[in-house]
Amino acid sequence: MKQILLVGTGGTIAEDVRNGEFVMLSAGELVASVSSILQIASVTSVDFIRVPSPAILFNDLLNLSKTIQKAISENKPDGIVVTMGTDTLEENAYFLDLTLDTDIPVIVTGSMRSRIHISSDTDYNLESAILAATSEKLKKIGVVVVMNGEIHHAKYVSKTNTSSVASFQSPGFGPLGFVSGGNVILSNSVLRHEHVKPEQISARVDLLRCCVGLDGSMLESALNLGSNGIVIEGFGGGDVTPALVPSIRKALTKGVAIVLVSRCISGPINQPALDFEGSPYSLAKEGVILANNTSGIKARVKLIVALSAGMRGSAIQEFF
Repeated sequence: MKQILLVGTGGTIAEDVRNGEFVMLSAGELVASVSSILQIASVTSVDFIRVPSPAILFNDLLNLSKTIQKAISENKPDGIVVTMGTDTLEENAYFLDLTLDTDIPVIVTGSMRSRIHISSDTDYNLESAILAATSEKLKKIGVVVVMNGEIHHAKYVSKTNTSSVASFQSPGFGPLGFVSGGNVILSNSVLRHEHVKPEQISARVDLLRCCVGLDGSMLESALNLGSNGIVIEGFGGGDVTPALVPSIRKALTKGVAIVLVSRCISGPINQPALDFEGSPYSLAKEGVILANNTSGIKARVKLIVALSAGMRGSAIQEFF
């Protein structure tokens, strides 16, 4: 029987009511609450923290990554499952994907509805995640998210709905596969698993979303606060307002890394575009990094990890 390590961090998946009182279950209590898990794998559980996911900070994520890496080295599990709240799950899972160096399956899961709801997806998601963690098919591909019977890569997955159990999707890519009938079925693949290992989180990166009439005041504020990098969600194909361009140039002159993505949920940046003020083509010529098929929040995670690991200039460009 496969040996699986479950690391609990709290969140909706751990919520329950005991003796009329609201509680957040420990990782051990969570495993014990789903008896079918015993037929799938031998599960050892450990609590990292027990908090809602908005309370998890980047230093927590780095410590979580180091804790998991140490457990993999010392205990040699066949797979890892991390349970957490869904509000920041897509960012947290991607951070783990970038910083963990392992070939074994690493699964992140949570639930949209706790056990206090009659339509709870807690048990189904936990059982599916444990099953996925035992699969040889999920080796060497990085961190994946298992929710609602679907397997999504951490690089592409997004929370798309506030309450639906089918909230987690990979816009523009679709799921890697499914957990169905006790089996892991893959229908897609990941071409490359990226990995970088910062010793500490030392970079500040701000996220700016383009909207009608946006000027450079918010970007200037980020620079004044000591931002090391800025991710800009441009319009459609990546255009930004002309009024923002002078502040972008100022940031680049100061050595601040600027990454441009689209605010659309899927699709590439329009690189071969007209050379007008604020176009991706013109911005790239000035040193802005164009990040295709990447959401703003994922690009921010990636830039924080890159800068904290000491990457600069062309190294960051290549990383994206």
